[in-house]
Amino acid sequence: MEVELIDAVQQSGLLHADETPWPEQGAKQVSLWLWVFIATHVTLYYISHRGQELVRNLLEDYSGVLRASAGRRTGGCKSACVAGRT
Repeated sequence: MEVELIDAVQQSGLLHADETPWPEQGAKQVSLWLWVFIATHVTLYYISHRGQELVRNLLEDYSGVLRASAGRRTGGCKSACVAGRT
């Protein structure tokens, strides 16, 4: 089932992605993040670290448009659209 969901995300022409802290009980620092990838007919969730590995592995061959929040580095409440490689 996971493979089919990943395929649907990778074949989507438009993909929305975001992440949010996923606190662990008793942890003083956030070490995990909830990642969400939303395509037309599929929503894929992962709980993982915040590094680039998950996104790179999932979207390595993605050629559509990725829309993601730009976060605090750009003042928040903004978004970034990145056209995939062709």
